[in-house]
Amino acid sequence: MPFAHTPDQLDPYVAALCPEIVSSGADLTVDEEDEMFRLFLHRQWHHGSALSSYFRSGWLLWSTLRAALTWRFGTLDRVTRLLDFAAGYGRVTRFIAHDLPPARVWASDIDARAVSFQMQRLGVRGLVSTAAPEELPAAEPFDAVLVSSLFTHLPEATFGRWLARLWALVAPGGLLAFSVHDPSLRPDAAAAGGDGFLFEATSEDRALPAADYGSTWAGEPYVRRALAAAAPGAAVHRFRRALCNHQDLYLVVDGLAPDPAALDLGGRPEGFVETCRLLGARRLALQGWAVDRMDGAPIARVEALLDGAVTAVSPEPVLRPDVASLFPGERVETVGWSLRLDLPQGAPLAATSLVVRAVDNAGRAGVLAEGSVEAALLRAARLDFLAIGAELDRTRIGLQAKIDEQSLSHAHDLGVLRTRLAAMEASRFWKLRDRWFALKRLLRRTDQP
Repeated sequence: MPFAHTPDQLDPYVAALCPEIVSSGADLTVDEEDEMFRLFLHRQWHHGSALSSYFRSGWLLWSTLRAALTWRFGTLDRVTRLLDFAAGYGRVTRFIAHDLPPARVWASDIDARAVSFQMQRLGVRGLVSTAAPEELPAAEPFDAVLVSSLFTHLPEATFGRWLARLWALVAPGGLLAFSVHDPSLRPDAAAAGGDGFLFEATSEDRALPAADYGSTWAGEPYVRRALAAAAPGAAVHRFRRALCNHQDLYLVVDGLAPDPAALDLGGRPEGFVETCRLLGARRLALQGWAVDRMDGAPIARVEALLDGAVTAVSPEPVLRPDVASLFPGERVETVGWSLRLDLPQGAPLAATSLVVRAVDNAGRAGVLAEGSVEAALLRAARLDFLAIGAELDRTRIGLQAKIDEQSLSHAHDLGVLRTRLAAMEASRFWKLRDRWFALKRLLRRTDQP
């Protein structure tokens, strides 16, 4: 039974956190057996937030891989056969099949049910994978073979063999793209040893034996040696932390290829706009967090641009250790930032563009928010609704549990708790209602008092 996400059933967190993904028109159906979604849900313990992270990670992965395909082929129209290998239930494939005709896309996974789901839901072709690389069936070669997260799990016994098998599936002039975890991601990077390879028999996957599908870190020297054996004579290009600012991306091509310097896939600072509110009629206040996962150091600054011009720069950032929990195992310095800026007089908020970006110490900029001022305000208000609603649900559950306790036998005690619960619900929702309609009146979206 899949989790369905259609325009009339869209999760409110997905609508608030992933507006560009929703508007893209890609199929946002997620199957209940999707291991990757379950992993996000296990980490976040909130269905809507996990869905948002799931979709955004797939969107970002495809954005990077699409740039690599454009670099290699000039245009996606020249990609007539594409294989998304180890594709699971379509975290990335759903976006590939939206930008390419599904008949040109093959989804492969060792889980036959996952392949069937993608074929039925996304309309792509299917190829069930095998445990042994040499047993993988395939007929015609592919223009591109994309492997966004397989070599992050393979032991040394199959790492090179899968490289050789997948490279054999690439047509002349084609592209193999795959990702690895560099040992530098680990706090104990030296554990990888002199050969730059480390495998641990631990994994979030419930179906595959951990000895065959665990957790792998592979340094550049090791990967290049493996490729020299698997794809002799091929050109190899490494892009550090190019996939979601985390995994290293390797592009393997035969023959002449465009200059890799023309492909800017380096990592960028990332972060989140937590609040966006008006102070009076024409002054905007923003607040959030940012992180540089490339170098781990605190970012240099956050700046806001109105209609293309830098209007405000954040004061000295402050450390936000609470946010560091979003990046388990990574050595990063997460910081909080705030901005205050005056809006242009007379300009409609819907017609005033706003860009918020974080800049690291090397001058690299990552966009945290982009759109109109009005859209930023409405998104922030929606997130406030969701956050207060979640808090209210947690409080209600706690109070209801106390009401249900057998030890509360006195009617007076029960009455006090029920009164407290009713007052809490009324006050929180009413205050939030007032803030919502005040914002909508300011934006001329309603005349309701």
